[in-house]
Amino acid sequence: MTDVGFLTTVPLFRGLSEGVLRELASRLRERRYRAGEAVFHQDDPGGQLYLISAGQVRITMTSADGRERDVALLNAGDYFGEMSVLDDSPRSATARVTAEVHAFVLDRAGFHAFLIANPEVAFHLAISLAKRLRHADEMLADATFLDVPRRVAKSIAHLARTVGRPLGAQIQGPVDQDGLARLVGATRE
Repeated sequence: MTDVGFLTTVPLFRGLSEGVLRELASRLRERRYRAGEAVFHQDDPGGQLYLISAGQVRITMTSADGRERDVALLNAGDYFGEMSVLDDSPRSATARVTAEVHAFVLDRAGFHAFLIANPEVAFHLAISLAKRLRHADEMLADATFLDVPRRVAKSIAHLARTVGRPLGAQIQGPVDQDGLARLVGATRE
């Protein structure tokens, strides 16, 4: 069974009562993934929401000609897979583990039943989706209006804020030059 305390770290469920969180915890299944393993691939059928308890997941989109673009680097407390759970469409991106992951998984039927029983969660979900849409808008604007050096600088600053150590901009986790290039939509060169 999932620790209810962990669920309070997930933005979707922050502020919910302990009873509601216990109900959610009873619906979750525990999963572990090794570094390098794909949780799912772009265009796969979707049916699960993933909550990261530990580890790191890279979300990547691939163009028709095989070029990859990282769209997110997710850590403990983050979640992914919500779009396909909501709209029953294929996965819009690939989720690949970059550091061993411990996750909790909620299937579509369980998530829908939980939303119906707890409509306040829909409000949290709407806010979260709006934030992700704003982030996508910002990425599009950056790709359009900023040159590569400015996009790199902005990505490094973002990584320092989100996965950096408190006393500086030392970034933890597997972010190399190729990964940084994928984050900004450029090549390593």
